[in-house]
Amino acid sequence: MQARGGCKICCVVRPILACTLILWLIPLPALAQDDEEWPPLDYVRNDYQAVQVVAHVQGFGATLVSQIPGYDTWRVSCVVLEPFKGPFAGGDTLMYFHGVEAPSRPGMFSEERVVFLLAENNAEWGFYYAALENSTLPASETLLGKLRSVVQPPIIDMHLHAFGWDAYGTPPPPHEVTGNRPTAETDEEAVEAVLAEMARYNIVKAVASGPAEHVARWRAAAPDRILGGAYAGPRDALPDVAALRDAFASGALSVLGELGLQYRGLSPGDPQLEPYFALAEAMDVPVALHTGLGDAGAPYGCCPNFRVTLGNPVLLEDVLVRHPALRVYLMHAGYPYLQETKALLTVYPQVYVDLAVLNWALPRAEFHAYLKALIDAGFGKRILFGSDQMVWPESIGLAVEGIESATFLTDEHKRDIFYHNAVRFLRLDEAALNE
Repeated sequence: MQARGGCKICCVVRPILACTLILWLIPLPALAQDDEEWPPLDYVRNDYQAVQVVAHVQGFGATLVSQIPGYDTWRVSCVVLEPFKGPFAGGDTLMYFHGVEAPSRPGMFSEERVVFLLAENNAEWGFYYAALENSTLPASETLLGKLRSVVQPPIIDMHLHAFGWDAYGTPPPPHEVTGNRPTAETDEEAVEAVLAEMARYNIVKAVASGPAEHVARWRAAAPDRILGGAYAGPRDALPDVAALRDAFASGALSVLGELGLQYRGLSPGDPQLEPYFALAEAMDVPVALHTGLGDAGAPYGCCPNFRVTLGNPVLLEDVLVRHPALRVYLMHAGYPYLQETKALLTVYPQVYVDLAVLNWALPRAEFHAYLKALIDAGFGKRILFGSDQMVWPESIGLAVEGIESATFLTDEHKRDIFYHNAVRFLRLDEAALNE
């Protein structure tokens, strides 16, 4: 039940006999487990399924309520830092009973830990939570990451940006949806903030494009999760073809894009781009092409050559004809050019689309109508998740929620959009991703 002040009451106030908690007595060695890989993912998943509450908590008090030879039972008070299962939110107060081998002391419950709690209710003692045997462990990043993977299946973000923290000004402007300003004040803090959001939503891979020095820095920070993208934008031209060939060969870059050609006044069919598409086809490197719209007022500010018509995805058709093995995904799903986008998807099976920005910047009804039109047209296996995170890490969560809130999507649709379609398009080793 909800208590005054936002805390949830989750214990009985009367003493509980220690003998009723024998099932949940926790040996001290389990509490002191120092193997970073412990527990295995299957162990975490089984414990998660066995209990009613799972949470990352910070203890702030413990009272010894009973003892039997060799064991102590404590009533522990804590604050929920990150909920994983059950009726709790971050900041809620939680009480539970915890049996441990004697001798024990209250300080052992003051550290951050992950608790797996069984809900018990009987006529004699009422309702209470008790710790599952051999489950409570210190809150390591390894354990938290495994829990997030259990709660949130893996996601691949096909569209985020490796920009400097001040790429949009100092300080950065507020997020256009939430009004929040980013908290990062250095490039390092910006990377850390995005990686934290990726961990929160179990984003196991992300295509990050931006200026070359920033992409290199992001890849150094998370080489197993970040795929580098060769970026062309309002102020950034593509490097020469020879340099790109070396970068693709070495693995420093994995995607040709985001190609923001529209911002530079270019059509995909411009002859100067032909060597780049030929290189991508020859090296089997996927291409990420900006399509659709741009920032309000773009031709009057950053990009005097920007034209709305250059975002029409049908302008890519001659390139696709010349390069039949070229894999391309249309960033922003060609919005608002729905009919042209469906036409390309129908005729060219190597073309996919991502939903970046649409999933948080458009009015929700408009985004869902556009997405539903693509689903209804039979393209559910060709739609990719993207956040278009620039310098606002919260865009990732907003983008995820944009998909999750689409009630017309089946669970299969969501898993395809979030993960399976990207695995197929990028030709990733799914077994390696799941390790």
